[in-house]
Amino acid sequence: MGRKETDTPIGIQIARAVVEKALTSTVLRSEIIHPERLNKPREISRSGTGLVIVPNHFSRKEPVQVLQVPFGDGLMRTREVLIPIAKHQRMFVIDVFSPLFGIKPRYIVTKETVERAKRKNMQMPVLNDGLAEFTSDVFDSLRKGGITIIFPQGTRRSELGTADDNPPTISTFLLKAKRKGVKLGFLFVGVDAHGIKDYGKAGGYNLFKKYTLTIGNTLTDEEMLERAEGNFRNADKIVYEELATLVSSRYAKGSVDENTS
Repeated sequence: MGRKETDTPIGIQIARAVVEKALTSTVLRSEIIHPERLNKPREISRSGTGLVIVPNHFSRKEPVQVLQVPFGDGLMRTREVLIPIAKHQRMFVIDVFSPLFGIKPRYIVTKETVERAKRKNMQMPVLNDGLAEFTSDVFDSLRKGGITIIFPQGTRRSELGTADDNPPTISTFLLKAKRKGVKLGFLFVGVDAHGIKDYGKAGGYNLFKKYTLTIGNTLTDEEMLERAEGNFRNADKIVYEELATLVSSRYAKGSVDENTS
């Protein structure tokens, strides 16, 4: 039996189920491709091991849309969900509604947050402020079987890219988990939307476009390291190899434009 420390109240589970229905049947509609591949992450969650959902990120809609994965599963929706959010994307609605759905946002000052402050002549925030709090909280949650969503590209991008032109997000996360003795599973999800011809112009909410969430492989931390031949730095290479099989060929190849958060 998995541990129960992160099980959520029945009221929140019901609220999450309602959100999942809204994501699939309203203007936020989406479809999960290969739902049968959720068997392994479900078993990982059942064992009490933390789960890291790893999607690509080209628009503002993914942070909400990807919640369909844990909220749509009867077991995973019982788990604590803690997600990192760039501080410049903090909104009143997030702070108000997150507790209703058992979501714990953690705000981090990113490079884009700093650049945005410069452009708007705002008080300069400290880069990576909030990162230490997120790191502490997320590994405490994952140790108890919680779920988090990590976008390996770090920000919205108009092409998937490779480990060479994206930050070492997952390799750093995996290394920290190993140092803290936290067991993990990594679930890869390819996100796309119908009718997109230029991802460089699709960085908004795309409210009237149908999204698809293609469920990919799930690797335990040990499987990830085995494929990485024991080298943590190779973990990000594996991430982009996995995601490249789940996104459109246009997005995998990408465009010259970048749409940052």
